[in-house]
Amino acid sequence: YDRFMGAMSTVRYPFNKFLYAQGDLYAGSLRRILPDNVRDYMAARSELGHWVRQNEGEKFQLQPGLSVGYNSILYHPETGPISGSSALLQGSLEYRAHRENQSVISRLDLEHYIPIYAPTKLFFRGGLGTSSDGRAARNFYLLSSYTLRPVPEGDIEYLLGRTFLFSTVEFQF
Repeated sequence: YDRFMGAMSTVRYPFNKFLYAQGDLYAGSLRRILPDNVRDYMAARSELGHWVRQNEGEKFQLQPGLSVGYNSILYHPETGPISGSSALLQGSLEYRAHRENQSVISRLDLEHYIPIYAPTKLFFRGGLGTSSDGRAARNFYLLSSYTLRPVPEGDIEYLLGRTFLFSTVEFQF
């Protein structure tokens, strides 16, 4: 696991009621933590010492990001989204000074809701994302309740990776 400690700054500029651009900057330190089961596994294979030498202590990290979004979704206070569309295009660069390494992260999320009658609606959701293959590359973790409903939460074979592509069509009532 990575534990980030530092500051995040966000600036958002609305072009109109629906369209915006946003810039983010994360600056701080990163500490890498091994779960107990992984630590035991690495110790049994004599790999723990090497990992500790490479990852011990706090490490400086900088991550600027830029997003462009569109959101015209209309919400009902009791049933949630009922009509409209949204799109989010996001990119960021992650730099880890201690390894002189960087990775690029990009993603696109789309949603569209079609009202049918009262709380009944049809909606489409899709997304794709990728992170570069550098040593600092981040993995995406998808929530199964939001993306792949039949997959149990926590199933990292389907929900964790450096790239993702999903689409969902649902009829809700």
